[in-house]
Amino acid sequence: MPILADNFNFLMPVIFLLVLFFIVKPPKTMPIYLVSLIGALLTFSLGFVKTQDFIMVINTCWDAIITLIGLMIISVNLQANKYFEWVSYVILKMSRQNGYILLILLSVLTSFIAAILANDGAVLIMTPLTFAITKMLNFKDKTAFAYLFTVGFLCDAASTPLLASNLTNILFADAFSINYINYARNMLIPTLIVIIATISFMLFIFNHHIPQHINLKDSKYNDVCSTKIIITSSLILLSLILGFIIASFYKLQAAIVVVPISLILASFNINQKIISLTTTVRKIDWSIVIFAISLFIIIVGLYNSGNLEFIKSFLNYHHKKNILNSFSIEIFLSIISSLFNNLPACLVSIISLKHLNLPINELDYVSYIAIFGTNIGSKLLPYGSLSTMLWLDMIKEEGYSLGWKSYFIYSIPVTILCLILGILTLSIFIG
Repeated sequence: MPILADNFNFLMPVIFLLVLFFIVKPPKTMPIYLVSLIGALLTFSLGFVKTQDFIMVINTCWDAIITLIGLMIISVNLQANKYFEWVSYVILKMSRQNGYILLILLSVLTSFIAAILANDGAVLIMTPLTFAITKMLNFKDKTAFAYLFTVGFLCDAASTPLLASNLTNILFADAFSINYINYARNMLIPTLIVIIATISFMLFIFNHHIPQHINLKDSKYNDVCSTKIIITSSLILLSLILGFIIASFYKLQAAIVVVPISLILASFNINQKIISLTTTVRKIDWSIVIFAISLFIIIVGLYNSGNLEFIKSFLNYHHKKNILNSFSIEIFLSIISSLFNNLPACLVSIISLKHLNLPINELDYVSYIAIFGTNIGSKLLPYGSLSTMLWLDMIKEEGYSLGWKSYFIYSIPVTILCLILGILTLSIFIG
């Protein structure tokens, strides 16, 4: 490492805080992905991150990045062929013209997709689907937001039951040899409790904005989705679900499943002259990918410069199994995940835990706590997870401007509620 990095370790926190500041208040002429990219380039050029560190970052997150791109391709193509509109119509029919039932149905569907197709897949599928429904019903902004926020929150909150539900789950499980069956046995019920609590809370806080009666006659739905498109798209999603299940058991990378299936759907739409390859590539949100890799590099620079030793110290002090320690770790990692983004926070947490040499039973327990903290706790801030950032970008494109204050009003109470219930239920199941 160059002499500059050795003697000026204080520069790394300065870089991180500046990046954080400009993410919160981005310059009008500079998108946040460019802010994080500049921070990453500074981190690398000053020697806080070596070439082998960069290679380690790529080795760690290549599967997630390629999977995310594949899921974006699927989402873009399902929007283009009107499949989302067809699914929206089916859900509307099942809702019995009741706004509360509609919210519950969307929540259950979001939770199922998040569990099987991961949080990023859920947000890419459910956000446009929810938009389609709100547009069909001519919902006002506050009513539309109630449905959009619920779906967006559940994409992360419901991504803890299975290993394939979130990349952080896979990273923790691989690092500490947690097998698929044990993971599901410990996390399924706590996640179910969190999902039920989330839906109940959303019904309560958005009660005045949810219509009791929906007039389907006023919807703008047009039957433009052919039977061929419905069958093909449904088979594509079914193949994706089965592929993820098989990949989970055989420990295959998610990209091996997603990429071929996304290309099959894209080829089908191209042959049907629904959307071109150029348009598909153009509609992919490449800025999210750049942001993720850049932030990963900055956090590795922070760790290399010795500025993240407090994480290891905190985990070491609170690793004993009791409710107070468990909740302390969960809140601590929630804050770290919200500030650093949950994927880099997950990586730093794993590195820190490995240096503690804890007994295997304590290590497993802390890992499950950390998963709740990094997955659900990341919702405290808008850029805590990639799925939240994707969700924010997608609603912004549709004209929904969401300020930090408005986000906090809803995100903080429901996040804290889910974290408390998650820990209480987890402590019962793991004991």
